[in-house]
Amino acid sequence: MISNTYSHIYLCEWCRISVNVRHQICSHHTQCSCCNLSIPTAVAAEEAHLPDPRCPHCQRTFCAFIRTPPDACRCRVSSCIASLEDFRTQTSLWHPPPLLGNTIESGFVRDYVEREGITVSDFLDTLFSRLDGLSRNLLNDGLISEVMADVLPDTRVCIPCRRECLSQLLLDWRVRLPPEEVRRLSPNRPNCYYGVHCRTQLSNLEHAKRFNHCCPQTKFN
Repeated sequence: MISNTYSHIYLCEWCRISVNVRHQICSHHTQCSCCNLSIPTAVAAEEAHLPDPRCPHCQRTFCAFIRTPPDACRCRVSSCIASLEDFRTQTSLWHPPPLLGNTIESGFVRDYVEREGITVSDFLDTLFSRLDGLSRNLLNDGLISEVMADVLPDTRVCIPCRRECLSQLLLDWRVRLPPEEVRRLSPNRPNCYYGVHCRTQLSNLEHAKRFNHCCPQTKFN
C-alpha cells in the first residue's frame, strides 16, 4: 500500500483505488486470507487485468495469487499457496502426516512405498494419474465428502486445499490396494465406525493404531 498522509488513505498498489486508512473494505476490495492485506476482489482484479486472487478450490482470497514471483509478498508466496507438483522438491512428503492427518495411516503408506523401492517422484506420478478421475468425481465409494475442483498437478492452490487434495489422492490409492497388501500394511485392525471422518484418530494415538480409518463412516451416517 502507498500512504497519503494528508488524506489518510492508502492507494491499493494493484488497482490504485483508495482504501480507508483503517482498512475498512470497500466493494472493490477484500482481504488476503493469510496476512489480511487489502487486495482487489475477483471482479476488480479482472477489471485491472490482474490474476484471480481466489484459490480455485476453496475460493478464499490470497495476495500471493496476484503477485508475480519473485516479487516480495507479505505472506510469502511459498508459505500460503503451492501446487501438488511442488511436493517433488520438498524435503519430505510425509510431514505433516498427509493421509487424513493420521500419523499411523500415513506411516503405513510411507513404509509400503519405501519397502517396494518406489521413489517419491514415481509415487506422485501414480497419484497424479488419478487426479483427473477424482476431480470429475468418478470415485463413487462414499469416501470423499466433497467434489474436488478441477485441480491439475501444476495448479496453485492454498496450502490447506493442497493438503486436502493430496489426502484424497492418497486415500484413493490406499482403498485400491489389494486386500492382501492391506493386511500386510495393517494386520488385525477392524474398521473404525466413523472411518475417514473420525476425530479421535487425530488426538488419540492408541485409537489410530487400533482401528483402520481408510474406510467409510458406518455409524450415525
